[in-house]
Amino acid sequence: MSGGFVSRFPVILSIENHCSIQQQKKIAQYLKEIFGDKLDLSSVVTGDSRQLPSPQDLKGKILVKVTCYWLRVQNATEVST
Repeated sequence: MSGGFVSRFPVILSIENHCSIQQQKKIAQYLKEIFGDKLDLSSVVTGDSRQLPSPQDLKGKILVKVTCYWLRVQNATEVST
């Protein structure tokens, strides 16, 4: 087995973000350069805009889920004051 990962189904990258806006832009640039059209979901059609696409619809795509650490800290500070 090589160092690469191959899946027909969608791959979900879960990123916990502790970066500045400038660093986030750089990360986004790298993701676009590395994954290219696998990030583009414009061709995915479900037929109903209220329905999420199925894993079958997302075959070959990469989804990026981001948790923003700074927003959690900011929201916690606002709630406690």
